[in-house]
Amino acid sequence: MGSALSDYAALAPHVIKAHAHLSDDDIFRPVAAYLPTAPGTVLDIGAGIGRTAAWLSRQGIDVTAAEPVPALRTAGQARCRHLPIRWIDDALPRLKRTRALGAAFDCVILCGVWHHLPPDQRAGAMRNIRHLIGARGRVLISLRHGPSPSGLTSYPVNPGDTVAQAQSHGLEKEFEATVPAVQSRNRAQGVTWTWVSLRPD
Repeated sequence: MGSALSDYAALAPHVIKAHAHLSDDDIFRPVAAYLPTAPGTVLDIGAGIGRTAAWLSRQGIDVTAAEPVPALRTAGQARCRHLPIRWIDDALPRLKRTRALGAAFDCVILCGVWHHLPPDQRAGAMRNIRHLIGARGRVLISLRHGPSPSGLTSYPVNPGDTVAQAQSHGLEKEFEATVPAVQSRNRAQGVTWTWVSLRPD
């Protein structure tokens, strides 16, 4: 995932500004019924500036935020300094530091992340994600379709392929829906997102 991380580091000021005012209520509306409630635990992979982590933490959820880009993580820690969010410098596909915690989360969230991961790293990433959820946990993953984000390395994603990778590691699809992008600029470019919820089989 090195290329995408380098891109995010280079574009960090723009990313921080662009992401700060998005609404998590809008973004997560398609999967709102699948999010845990307090006192549930969530791992937010690719947490960025901590917008989603903060949104969940304010609901009483115990959040661990994994973000490998120093500028984004630092901005997130500053924005969320009054919230009990655990921040980790960690990245797909290995998630080595997160796995070292030995935790089993109620929910693992990958929002706007999977299309940045090279296809040949996705099977290994899915395997490591599977190890991070408990027997009743779930994975919520959003898959981007349409033009690539400007200046950011990305790769095509296919819901069927993603579900097949999940199934090979003991996860089954419980929900799938494709929705328009929340950002008006992305909608105008024809960007859509497929949300998939996965549970242990």
